[in-house]
Amino acid sequence: MLLATASKEVSVKIWNVFSGEQVGTLRGHDGEEGCTCAVDAPTEDLSLLRDPGCEMQGHSKEVNCVSWSSDGSSLATCSNDLSTLVWDVASGTSRYRIQGHDGMDNCFCNGVPGTEVSSSCEVEGHADYVTAVAFSPDSLSLASCSKDMSIRVWDATTGRLKQPPLVGHARAVTSVAWSPDGKSVASSSRDNTVRVWDLALGSCKTMGNNAQPPPIPARDDAQVGLANSVAWSPDGEFLARAGLGK
Repeated sequence: MLLATASKEVSVKIWNVFSGEQVGTLRGHDGEEGCTCAVDAPTEDLSLLRDPGCEMQGHSKEVNCVSWSSDGSSLATCSNDLSTLVWDVASGTSRYRIQGHDGMDNCFCNGVPGTEVSSSCEVEGHADYVTAVAFSPDSLSLASCSKDMSIRVWDATTGRLKQPPLVGHARAVTSVAWSPDGKSVASSSRDNTVRVWDLALGSCKTMGNNAQPPPIPARDDAQVGLANSVAWSPDGEFLARAGLGK
């Protein structure tokens, strides 16, 4: 059994749960001249590639979240570099990158910061830090959320946007979680709400007889704090919400 962890070190580390040993590292740029674009696995005879001319495969800023596919063959990661990456775990290489604009004059679409914006550039990615990512139960889709206050659903095979962004939160979205049946996505936000989205309708899910239901309010007190994470019960009947409080 393997465990993946993210950190501010611009890398994702993979561990053997039973032995506690580190078995791999998915690396991005090291912030210095050249880059590190290979898996660093102590148990395998793999070398690190450092080439000033190589394409950036990993993240260039803090990695915020990791999510395994259901079969364990793929790992999704997201970062403050405005990107989401899907990795092939066996080879340690990224299958594709979903990259966004930084909201200013620079384009990050090809994964190289500082590229001039092109009039033909089509960007589907987020416009700010990507805070969380999650594979759907069948691993065919990928949900991501961002400081840009949106949730986006992607085709996990192609990396293309499947539907228009889900918008409604008033502040940064901090987490996303798929319902067990894969038909809904729950999100938490710094606006202190939890929303449940009907993916077929592309809108906040209807509750009872209300056509435009309000989001689920979250307690704003010292013990709970701002909404930071959300998770479904196995039967899909309940949502658990965690905050930054005690």
